[in-house]
Amino acid sequence: MTTQDLRDMYAERMLKSEQVSFSTLTELMGYGSVEETYERYSDLLLQEAEQREAAKQIVSDEKENQS
Repeated sequence: MTTQDLRDMYAERMLKSEQVSFSTLTELMGYGSVEETYERYSDLLLQEAEQREAAKQIVSDEKENQS
């Protein structure tokens, strides 16, 4: 595991906790701009949202099949 892997893991946990903004994360991580931070980590949030939607769809399909 590299130092960058650890930084990415920290950023991912902070963003998923929804207790930190990209602005705050930028300061904590030492990036030069919010845009730079967003470009690096926004995919993590999109992937999480897509996974939540897929899980909701599976549950919905299961309920329909049981009816």
